[in-house]
Amino acid sequence: MSMTNKTREPKEAALERINNLFGLSLDSAAEDLSSLKDFPPQPVSDWKENAYDILLEDILFIYRTLGDNLRRCDSVNTVGDWCALVERYAQKRPKAFAGLARSWEKEQCMKTARPWRRMLYKLLGV
Repeated sequence: MSMTNKTREPKEAALERINNLFGLSLDSAAEDLSSLKDFPPQPVSDWKENAYDILLEDILFIYRTLGDNLRRCDSVNTVGDWCALVERYAQKRPKAFAGLARSWEKEQCMKTARPWRRMLYKLLGV
């Protein structure tokens, strides 16, 4: 995936985030709007975060940015809930959403980049 400046739809970005975190195909997450807890778990590691932890951090970040009550985080139980939250975020804060979508895309690109390139990006702060 290449990093581009094109504007993506919020639902597309939300589904892609789920797919990248859990290693699913776009169609399986889009067709099956099931519970997020039904996705395949990743092994617990001391060295990297679990996909569920990363998704929870994204949910908390969006709620904080929107100024909503953090107790509502429990209301995101399905892929549809996640997509609706991201769409609401994009509607209320379009520039912030564009930055968040770029950071998700960069994070995905960093996973596939060669080690020397990752080091160069970190040194340059890209």
